[in-house]
Amino acid sequence: MVHKEKELANASMEMIQKNKMLIKIKNDLKVASENVSEETVQAKLKSILKRVDRQVNNEKQWQVFETHFETVHEDFLSRIKDQFPELSPKELKLCAYLRMNVSSKEIAALMNISVRGVEISRYRLRKKLRLQRHENLTDFILSY
Repeated sequence: MVHKEKELANASMEMIQKNKMLIKIKNDLKVASENVSEETVQAKLKSILKRVDRQVNNEKQWQVFETHFETVHEDFLSRIKDQFPELSPKELKLCAYLRMNVSSKEIAALMNISVRGVEISRYRLRKKLRLQRHENLTDFILSY
């Protein structure tokens, strides 16, 4: 079990690093496409941008992660889905990352959203889980 948990943590960190690098490349490509006047070059850069976006949002990554996560955390996602069926797939991902005690900054890189976007998602998740103001979201997820 400890080995599986380490594997999961390593896989998550690799995804975070990969996504951070892809986001930097994406930003550089955006700047380059804005500074190029030639339409064919601009179109090619936009095509590359779309491919980078698809890699950052790769659903296969999530499926592999989810399989490992379910092994380590014994049907956590299934239990939370049963208890709170109104949770969206994005919110379930957030729950999984919170269960692993991943920081908001790292969650932002994993989900390809801003840190502010993570804060908003956490707020909405708290509402769906019917948590009171004094209850800590991460503590609730960790104890679930």
